[in-house]
Formats: sequence, C-alpha cells, structure tokens
Amino acid sequence: MDDPLTIDRPTVASGEIARPSRGVTRRAIHVLAAILLLTLTVRTAVTGLSPLLPRVSAGIPLTPVEAGLVGALPPFCFALAGLLGPPLLRRLAAERIVLVLLALEVAGLVARPWSGGPWLFVALSVVALIGMGLGNVVLPVLVKAWFPHRIATVTSIYVMGVTAGTSLPALFAVPVADAVTRATGQSRLGWQVGLSWWAGLSVLVAVAWLGPALHPRAVPSARPLSPERGLPPAEGPISRQRSVRHSRIGWGIMLIFGANSLATYALFAWLPTRLTEAGMSQSTAGLMLAVFGAMGVPAALVVPHLVARYQNVVLLTVQFVVCFAIGLVGLLVRPTQLTLLWVIVAGWGSGAFPLALTLVGLRSRTPVGAGRLSGFAQGWGYLVAGVGPIAAGGLRQATGGWTAPFVFIVAVLGLIVVGGVLAAPSRTVEDELEAHERAADATAHSG
Repeated sequence: MDDPLTIDRPTVASGEIARPSRGVTRRAIHVLAAILLLTLTVRTAVTGLSPLLPRVSAGIPLTPVEAGLVGALPPFCFALAGLLGPPLLRRLAAERIVLVLLALEVAGLVARPWSGGPWLFVALSVVALIGMGLGNVVLPVLVKAWFPHRIATVTSIYVMGVTAGTSLPALFAVPVADAVTRATGQSRLGWQVGLSWWAGLSVLVAVAWLGPALHPRAVPSARPLSPERGLPPAEGPISRQRSVRHSRIGWGIMLIFGANSLATYALFAWLPTRLTEAGMSQSTAGLMLAVFGAMGVPAALVVPHLVARYQNVVLLTVQFVVCFAIGLVGLLVRPTQLTLLWVIVAGWGSGAFPLALTLVGLRSRTPVGAGRLSGFAQGWGYLVAGVGPIAAGGLRQATGGWTAPFVFIVAVLGLIVVGGVLAAPSRTVEDELEAHERAADATAHSG
C-alpha cells in the first residue's frame, strides 16, 4: 500500500519529476474543486451578519456593547482556531478536519438566528466561526499536500474563492431577508433565514469532501520519508525542535496577516455604519461592503504569481499599504462622494491577504511545515486583528467622530511593510529553524 503522504505525488528520480497518472489528475481536479467549494464557506458567518446587524440587534435583542462583541468575534475565533489547528493536524488528516469544521459551521449557522437570547447567539456564533477559522488553517496545508508544484496557481484560485465567499453574503443578506419578509409578512423570519441559509452550502461542500476524507494525503506522519526516495521529509526540525515563534519568516507573515486583517475586519464591522451615518441607504452600504470584499479577486489573480516569480515581497507590501491608506482617507473625508472609488482602492490595498497565504506555501518545505506556519501566522495574526473592530468602536465612542478610528487603522498598516521585510528572504521556515539549531548546538559545544 502506498504511503498516504506520497500517493499521487510527483516523485523524483535522477533529477526529473515523474508525470502523474491520469487517475491522479482526476483526483487532483476533484480535490481542487472541493477546495474551491470550501473557500466559499469560510466567511459566511462574518459578512452575512454585518448588513443585517441592526435588524438582528433589534430582534435578539443585542445592546450596543453586545453588538460590538459580535462584530469583534471573527478575528478572535479565527485566532483560537489558528492555535487549535496545528495540534489537530498532528492527530487527524487535514481532509478529515474539513468534515469536522463543516459540521461546526452548519451547527452554528442553523442555530444562532433562533437562539432567543444574546449570549446564546454569541456562543453559537463562536461555534460557526471556529469551524471557519479551522478552514483558514487547513487550506494552505491542503494546497501544499496536493499541489506542491502549483502553489501560486492554486493559491490564486482559492483566494478568489474566499473573496467570493466574503462578498456574496454581504451582497445577498439584505435582499434575501427582504424577500422572505415580503413572502411571509414576518420581518423576524426574514433576517433569520438571511443568516442561516448559508448552512446549506456547507452541507453540499461536506458531500464533496467525503471522497478525499476516505483517502487523505495531508495526514500525520509516523516516520520521515527517506532522502533516497527523492522526497522532502514530512516531519523535520519544525515539528520536533524550535517553535515557529523563533522564525523571522513566521513573524513576518504574521505581521502581514495581522495588520491587514485588523484593517479589513475593522471595515467589515464599521464601513456600513460609517456610510449609513453619512446618509447612504442600508442596501447601498451593503453593496459597497461587497465591492470592498470583491477587490480581493484581482489581487488573488495577480499577487501569488508576482511573489512566486519575482520574490519582491517588500515592494508589494508598500504598494498595498499606500492604496489601503488612500481608500481609508477618502472614506473618512468624502464618504458619499466617489465612494465606489474609495472602496475599490481600499479593497485592492487589502491584497496583502493573498500575499500572506502564498508566502505560507513558498516559505515552507513540507505540509507539516505549512501547517505550523499557517497556524502561527493566522493564530497570532487574527489575535492582532481582533483589536481592530473593538479599537475602532471605542475610539468612535470616545471621540464622537470617525477621524480617530481611521487614523488608528492607517497607522497599523505600517506593520505590513515591517512584515514584508522580515519575510522577504527566499528560504523556508524549516531551513531557518535548522540554522538556528546548528548555531545553538555550536554555541553549546564551544562553551
């Protein structure tokens, strides 16, 4: 029986990569489609709620503090999932973790609109968001395991899926809720269905993952693969020696991820409120939020290939920061004039997200390394991001205006450039930690 880590993987012999079989190609296409479907589910509980939050707040009901807590939940739950992901990956195949996380998504999405109270609503939101956060962690691992020689291309595809899964709930939340309300005459049922119907997508995605879960590739390894077989070891220094927190690359990707996510989630939470307070309708504000999210599509198409080919991480981070800052300033000083332009420019500026995800694959040598790097970058990065909605809301309440929140977000964007500098060297995290171990051993022996 083939080793589950190597089945269908191109093997190396005499310096050449063997061609995969047609059966492998069919499996790869199946898994690629399943990955794309999975990406559509990892933001539905986030952007599907924001346009409906005023109705939800009135219907549950939620106080302003509780509503702010709900808005701050996604990054904190994603951070927790990022910390839980690596231990799970040491025990379960990533393909089987997908089924677990989809079950959490379905349970949370279906139950929370009918929770009947604020704290149960919060708890069920956490259940759904933990599932989605685990999706964030396992996606780079699945790409590394199934498509090790097509990281940039597959990352582009799956980031576009995440972008679509971010934009579509924001776009359809209000129309679906309004349609149900008109059909039934019950406004409460309208927003309840508007929040919960995305669970049906998660069920369909679970069906697509049954096959890969039965024959997984991204599995925990009981032994390293031998160099004689021409394959990188599944377990290496990253799994048994120093933590990723000792890695400059890990910290760099974490800062890119964290600062970008802080700014993005602050806008997800407060952009509709900013625009409606300036006189825009709820539906138009929801559309602007959808456009902001949709701008991840061109970034997903271009950025992974740019960083894979040219490795110019610092230049990419600088232009993302400049664009994000220009969009934020426009939304601050002219929120109802050229609004579409501001959200397009800011949305392009949020393209550091596919940059960070691509670097997880490019700066790791094995699926295990990708899992550890993904968990560290996303776990701590999303913890940083969780400050965004809370800080923006607190500054808004303290100052009575929007200047302080927007200035704070612009200032944080500078950390993306710092992260780009740290993650710029073209080496893997395994190689970096091996070098640290050799230096530590040499120091110990010389002493």
